[in-house]
Amino acid sequence: MCAPYRLAVASLCASLLTSIAGAQIVIPGADGSDGALNVTASRSIDLAAAPTISVDQPNPNPGQGLGVYDPSRWAVVFRYSSVTINSGQTLTFQNHPSSAPVVWLVNGDVTITGTVDLSGRAGNGCSVSEPGPGGFHGASGYVTGAAGCDGRGPGGGSSLGSGYSAGGSHGGPGATLGSGSVSPPTYSNSFLVPLVGGSGGSQNSVANCYGGGAGGGAILIAATGTITINGSIVVSGGSGVGYGGIYWAGGGSGGAIRLLAQAVAGSGGLSAGSGGGVPGGVGRIAINANTVSYTGSATPVPLMFAPIVGDPIIWPPSTAPNIAVTSLQFGANVVSVPSDPRANWGFPTDASVDSVDPITLNIEATNVPLDWIVTVRIVPKDGDSFTVTAPPLSGTLEFSTTSITALTLPRGFGAVQARAARPTP
Repeated sequence: MCAPYRLAVASLCASLLTSIAGAQIVIPGADGSDGALNVTASRSIDLAAAPTISVDQPNPNPGQGLGVYDPSRWAVVFRYSSVTINSGQTLTFQNHPSSAPVVWLVNGDVTITGTVDLSGRAGNGCSVSEPGPGGFHGASGYVTGAAGCDGRGPGGGSSLGSGYSAGGSHGGPGATLGSGSVSPPTYSNSFLVPLVGGSGGSQNSVANCYGGGAGGGAILIAATGTITINGSIVVSGGSGVGYGGIYWAGGGSGGAIRLLAQAVAGSGGLSAGSGGGVPGGVGRIAINANTVSYTGSATPVPLMFAPIVGDPIIWPPSTAPNIAVTSLQFGANVVSVPSDPRANWGFPTDASVDSVDPITLNIEATNVPLDWIVTVRIVPKDGDSFTVTAPPLSGTLEFSTTSITALTLPRGFGAVQARAARPTP
């Protein structure tokens, strides 16, 4: 059984942004150590080439142009001196094994007249579809009429049986096909702190191998100068596969685009749109700048902060909520979950359970109020997903725990994801 990527979804209060507005911004860590990024011909950046180093370490980018992967931030971080994407050229990305988002810290200007594309892939038949960096996989297709395969992520779509399907949710809800289908929950926040991409859509088992689309990726571009978008940034969800023009698998939801700069200008396009088929939900876009003269299109409508108030926020504060599955227990055996789990549907696994008996799932939380509701979503590679509500957290605001006992896991590979949310009023 694969363990989850830990994800705390919580709204950051606007009161975090205080002090005097409008001064020249400083981007922490924007030291230019990756040099200038000049895309004069279409290319792809392999995020797996980034060495694993904390962004808080001195001189953090030893391999110029490779960036660094910081597990504690769940991000591949590049520190460019400037960025230029030429007209007619496209920059894409190959995922890091963690599927982490992309962060550009730029000590200068960013000029995009071409395309930056972190979109999720369309449904991939009987295999899972690949998300954009920071997004989540779409469901694999399965055999006709059999139990469904569902999308991954906090808003992953569920199929609920033959002929049913659902698009992934994110900033907006995914659509559904079939009277019994339920739209997945939306998640994240308008500030895009933390930075999280879109969720995958479900399969449709009315025919063999009609898989769901993957979620769009997530990118933060933070620049001390001006970000000019006369081309496009695209983090759309992938489309689900169709059958007979009637039955469709779920599309992935759109990802996340956050622009943070002294100024944001241009007349291009920003798209965190939904994947087709049974459509996923839209993603999220946020623009934070002292001056905004951007007149281009945007899907969905961005949340605007202008001018910037106080120091720019790049990462969640140390007091941000966080929750994680830490171990699996069966009999006398305790299997620890790594602090940087990958949730691969294959080998090597994050954690394996060599038992058909029920297990105990142990969960730890920091900075999560004890009255919040903890749920765990289990997504098998082949079969229906399901959600279990954990007993109330026990401990303090700073550190608390809970355990789900007598949990029966399906055979084969799967992904597990914990989530904490405020109780519904």
